Amino acid sequence: MENIKVGVIQLKILGSKFGTKNRYENIKSVEEKITQLMEANPQTDVIVMPEEFYTGSSYNFTSIPEAFSGNKAIKKLSELAEKYNCYIIGGVTGSVDNEGKDRRYRNIGFILNRKGKIIGTQERNYIFYREAEFIVKGVEKKVFDLDIGRVGILMGIDMFYEDMIKQMVALGVEIIFAPCLLPSPLNEEINKSFIINKWKSMVLAKAYEYGIFIIGVNGVGEVSYLKGRFEGGSIIAGPFGKILELDNDEYINVIDLKSADIEKAKNYVELI
Repeated sequence: MENIKVGVIQLKILGSKFGTKNRYENIKSVEEKITQLMEANPQTDVIVMPEEFYTGSSYNFTSIPEAFSGNKAIKKLSELAEKYNCYIIGGVTGSVDNEGKDRRYRNIGFILNRKGKIIGTQERNYIFYREAEFIVKGVEKKVFDLDIGRVGILMGIDMFYEDMIKQMVALGVEIIFAPCLLPSPLNEEINKSFIINKWKSMVLAKAYEYGIFIIGVNGVGEVSYLKGRFEGGSIIAGPFGKILELDNDEYINVIDLKSADIEKAKNYVELI
């Protein structure tokens, strides 16, 4: 792993119960935020977006997901990755069955390289029960060798499951990027922040436990499919604990990750 600069975009994401106008607004916002970040920090190596930054998880018969291969948001991000010579990582929902036999969709994390090409994808392996009718679970757990190190992607609630991260660690992962779009319901009896607090705790605990970097990025804004909000709370953690934690507003941040921290943490454990 190299010393790297990571850009985090905690984006206000617009949803819509009907139609797709929100998607164009989200693309416009993404382009503005990436341009702002890269013009202020041109040496940034990788930018991390939330899960579902394009659609806001709002689907129905008037706003079905696009095919992954033709996703308009990824096309725009591809142009920006090449323009600014950086990696861009995020997640979208899309269909991947070109023969049209399976009409359900997959939640797909992606890596765009410095030339704007998709060089890796990771499907979410675990889903909420409400998603089961239209989302297909992934089964693979992958790592990718980039010029910044060996990386993996954990989408959304995959962070809650030990088998996901444990296999990536066994494959030598150094950095895990964790795009999510986790809602905080306002009409539930349980604590409205239960899900996001659990996710943040897992990011911190697993970075400590395995001596790696984890970059967790959530979105903010209203939830269109239930009464609630996306509460932000993006968190970046490393072998020595929390590096950055955001609240529930839009933010653009750039942080430095030092490769030496991984070896230092290993050495400390051996000394004890």
